[in-house]
Amino acid sequence: MKRRSSQGRITLAKATGDLGERAAARHLFFHGYRILERNWSYYNKEVDIIARRFGKLVFCEVKTRTVPQNAKGLLYAPADAVNARKRRNLSVAARAYRNLSGIFLPLRMDIIEVYLTIDESSGKRKILRLNHIKNAFSP
Repeated sequence: MKRRSSQGRITLAKATGDLGERAAARHLFFHGYRILERNWSYYNKEVDIIARRFGKLVFCEVKTRTVPQNAKGLLYAPADAVNARKRRNLSVAARAYRNLSGIFLPLRMDIIEVYLTIDESSGKRKILRLNHIKNAFSP
């Protein structure tokens, strides 16, 4: 699902999500995961990152939020946005990927929360912290 304005430009929400997904992919790579796919879709169900590690297929949903520099925290965690419907869709896509790819390994469903902040001097977004929730839910 591309989020574009009526003029075809990428929106701030899309740019924020892309930044978070790139940070999550780097995090996984540097922790020994082999990235197999990014933004893989099966019908209308999309998986942000599919990776492989220690004999498991790992399906990651990335949720990115921007936090003001002086904020104490968010009212809710980004992972809270992965509701029952999204979890069901991710599970369906994960099973489809396993069947279509022929990689018959156990499935693991992770959520990666990426917190961004905006640098007041430059106005650029930068990564504040990343939280990798392994086995966030059952496939």
